[in-house]
Amino acid sequence: MASIVTIRSRWCARAGVIAGMTLLGAGLGAAVLALVHVAGGTWVAGLVAFALASPGVGAAASVGAAAGGLFGAAAGAAWLGECLQVRITPGTVEVRWEGADAVVPRSLIDVAVVGEDLVLLAAGGVELVRVRNSVDARRLRGALADAGVRVTTTDPHATEFVPWVESEPLPDVVQRYLAARAAVVDRRATRDAEFLRRELLDLGVAVRDVRRGRMTVQEWRPLVVRVP
Repeated sequence: MASIVTIRSRWCARAGVIAGMTLLGAGLGAAVLALVHVAGGTWVAGLVAFALASPGVGAAASVGAAAGGLFGAAAGAAWLGECLQVRITPGTVEVRWEGADAVVPRSLIDVAVVGEDLVLLAAGGVELVRVRNSVDARRLRGALADAGVRVTTTDPHATEFVPWVESEPLPDVVQRYLAARAAVVDRRATRDAEFLRRELLDLGVAVRDVRRGRMTVQEWRPLVVRVP
């Protein structure tokens, strides 16, 4: 029977995020409830000394730490649920990230690029999936290769991308979509950016986001039909 492989963030990274969020939540919860307990009749100057001396404040801090820890752990788990996940089944490659998802039949994949980005390319260079890669690249390449998918570390169309500018001589509809996508990328609205990426594919344009320092630059390239 063919196996199903799911690849997420490394276990150590996931455990570290949850632990960190738990500790942060516990600390904040303890501090907030301790201060609330003493705020009724004690001014700011005496808060710390009173908190250290009062058993009631200690109990409040313990309750706050427990509640804050639970909240922090839940927040950490929710955040991890938004991270990139790749599921390889006998018939599909399923990619989920930050509220977006794509289920691609393996028969459509000509080559998978696994580097800084994960890109699934169909014949002719059509991009089925493009997402920033945050999983173990070596493990992902191995799993895809074991499933019979051709894998490379270099995008064969990388040199075709150029930065998008508003003065680009493109059809009005393409310019509107590119401008709209640039705006949602700036807002980090991942689901909207993915929706517009797919709409642009229907118009014969592939896009990618490149980090340059603190900025994210949208680049584009024409697909099969050259855009004048």
